[in-house]
Amino acid sequence: MKFKLLGLLLLVVVVGCSVSPHRVLNLNVKNQDGLWLKGKELVKLDSDGLELVVNFDRTIKGTSLFEISIANNTQEAILISPEDIYGIMPRKFNQKETIHALDPEEMIHRLDTKIERVHARDESNKRSDLVFSLFDLADSFSSKTEEERQQDDIDRDNHEKAVARRAESNSRAIKTMSSERSNLATNALRKTTLFPNQRISGSFYMNIPEDVSNIIIHFPFGDRDISLEYENKKM
Repeated sequence: MKFKLLGLLLLVVVVGCSVSPHRVLNLNVKNQDGLWLKGKELVKLDSDGLELVVNFDRTIKGTSLFEISIANNTQEAILISPEDIYGIMPRKFNQKETIHALDPEEMIHRLDTKIERVHARDESNKRSDLVFSLFDLADSFSSKTEEERQQDDIDRDNHEKAVARRAESNSRAIKTMSSERSNLATNALRKTTLFPNQRISGSFYMNIPEDVSNIIIHFPFGDRDISLEYENKKM
């Protein structure tokens, strides 16, 4: 009976630990004639001299990534704020849901905060290891049997291995987050004042629900509100 309960408990734990993969969206432009480049559908939009070229790229860990190029062919400076981009989706009971694009500055700030936390944890570990080394040094002067000294050597070796593992884990975490931060800083569409005859390109990100059927994305730049509708097609 005990073994059955233990097996049931183990099954519950295993099922509870399983993570379902995010559904990969297949967003296609609706009611627009787009151009195709390397499997990506590009749509050109224009409103009083402000020209956009937009394409849905892919879904990464549940976040939808879009590429956009903006050309200011007007005679005025226009503020481009990626977090102002928003989407409207139909939901149940004739309701509509609005979501905004993620703010890249907030995303970068969160990564910077996490990186600093890992740096602080790594520094704390180094200080703890220093204290351990001092106590170990003091303890080495005490009278011990050969068996006790052999055990001390084993404990010291295990501690050094644990220290090395923690340092390696922290180093990998910092490297991964720094790479992600660098990618965001380089490739994301970031808040920019776009002057006449200037162009800017980058990525913007949206957490679009996996069960979405279609979404109208709005680009409210300056006094313009340009929109583009996508439908999620099953493959």
